[in-house]
Amino acid sequence: MPREELRFGIAAVGGYRAATWKLWTDGGGERLDLYLACRPLGGHLKTSLHASGKWHTAYTHETFESAVKDVVPEGRDRFVERWPRPSPLAPGIVLAFRIVTPSAAVTSPISPADPEVTWLPNAPDGKATEIAILLVEPPVTVPGWPGRLSMGTSLVGSLQLGAGETAWVVIGLSISPRRRPCRRVRGGSTRDAAQMIFGAPICELSLSGRRSTDPESSTISRWRRASEQGDEADEA
Repeated sequence: MPREELRFGIAAVGGYRAATWKLWTDGGGERLDLYLACRPLGGHLKTSLHASGKWHTAYTHETFESAVKDVVPEGRDRFVERWPRPSPLAPGIVLAFRIVTPSAAVTSPISPADPEVTWLPNAPDGKATEIAILLVEPPVTVPGWPGRLSMGTSLVGSLQLGAGETAWVVIGLSISPRRRPCRRVRGGSTRDAAQMIFGAPICELSLSGRRSTDPESSTISRWRRASEQGDEADEA
């Protein structure tokens, strides 16, 4: 199965954008692995959603050895976070990852280096745009794309993972984001090192599917209700 990829980001009128993202497939087995990277950090830090169910966000070996290893406590490895594939919201539907971009994050000028990016609309002031990555397994099918009927989502794109599984990327308007302060580097975690070396507000812009199962999350509750009601998916 050939490798596929999607590139996307939030943009606003006036030629400004937030961080852009790349989602791609790779691997040689019956089921492909799925990878996600914030393009400004490309080649340094990525999230790996392996077909095996072992998921993680980690530095590349080269970046960890050259730029991270010496600024984190001894014994830390290159993994920012590890978690298993989340349980389905409903049979056959897994919310794999969420990217939450506050409207105020759209501050970088769009450059000629962004020609293949699918630009998505920015949220109104004080709100945030949520991009959701969902995995749908057979025999479940969705009418159009996940969230189209009950949540009013728009389609960004989809990637085939093999064995009938599809990764869907959709966009919708999130509620006002709750700011989660990023810790400063004081001999702390590998996540802290990312904040210092790359200036990337990881804890504000991305939420993994595992952490997103927080019952207080109204967005996750909406996805769960839509999936359980059966108006987002049908069994073939």
